[in-house]
Amino acid sequence: MQHVLMTMRGDSVIVVAGTNRTGIVTTVGALPLLTNSFAFTELFTRRARALGDSVDLPGWSLNGGMTLTVSVRPIGTDSLRLTMGGQEHRLRVDATGHVLGGTIPDQQLTILRVDGAAAATIAFGKPPTKGRAIHRSRRHPQGTGRHHPRRHPHPTDEHDRTGIGRAHHHRERAAGSR
Repeated sequence: MQHVLMTMRGDSVIVVAGTNRTGIVTTVGALPLLTNSFAFTELFTRRARALGDSVDLPGWSLNGGMTLTVSVRPIGTDSLRLTMGGQEHRLRVDATGHVLGGTIPDQQLTILRVDGAAAATIAFGKPPTKGRAIHRSRRHPQGTGRHHPRRHPHPTDEHDRTGIGRAHHHRERAAGSR
């Protein structure tokens, strides 16, 4: 795995990959932007709240390596609309700009911020790989997220038995029930 370090300084982004160092010109004050990364998106909502909500902010896309304008506009007192590269995010935010939830309508994506007890119940893991059998039963017709160990033993089956591999299944069930 290659390690890449990006530093935003003034009107430049300095990219260091191994022994290679490159400077890329951007706009002074540009914020880092990564597709569907709400930690980065929150940088924009917090800055917008500090500047008065209705602003155009420069963002440097980590995906494409270019500077683009992120338009932030209020939708009522507790929500902001961010538009970047033609994509719209509708976000519910608090008074300081922390993202509490929202949606990306074009992607049919819903964002929900959870913490405390709700966050503790979320399981993360590697979803089943294509072509491997999924254990299905009458009780779980969509599958349990576990691979059937007798038919397809695999080194990750131990992780699946611990429940780490269940997150993919829960996301599919939640999406199907809406």
